[in-house]
Amino acid sequence: MTRASPFLPRDLLRLAYIALVRSRLEYCSAVFASASQSQLRKLDTLQKIGARVIYGAQRNAHSAPLLEALNLEPLEARRHKHLTSLVKSIVAENCHPAMYNMFTVLPDDTVSYDQHTRIGIGKRRFSVFAAENYNCSMI
Repeated sequence: MTRASPFLPRDLLRLAYIALVRSRLEYCSAVFASASQSQLRKLDTLQKIGARVIYGAQRNAHSAPLLEALNLEPLEARRHKHLTSLVKSIVAENCHPAMYNMFTVLPDDTVSYDQHTRIGIGKRRFSVFAAENYNCSMI
């Protein structure tokens, strides 16, 4: 994209970024959403670099105004929306039958998972992390 940026208009560069780069950054985002924040920040850094390339800004330019001008949502927000939509699909049984009983809907419209974690790594399990994420979005 850096090599093509002098020859292409900004809207075409934005489209290329979304199609070629961001699609890779978001691939299986529900699986690695429970990764450490330091690892997820590396993905956010790539999006900031992409915004600077699209605008032709210097490497040390602040990226927040560029991302806002390009109307690019932060990857964290997109991961959160994706997790929420996955949990909604599982609760509505609009998924593979093996996932039907992954969550239990409580009377207050929050979800609960039936598995209890014995060790810390169990909190990174999809059902645990997704339920907590979904319940936070419902508040």
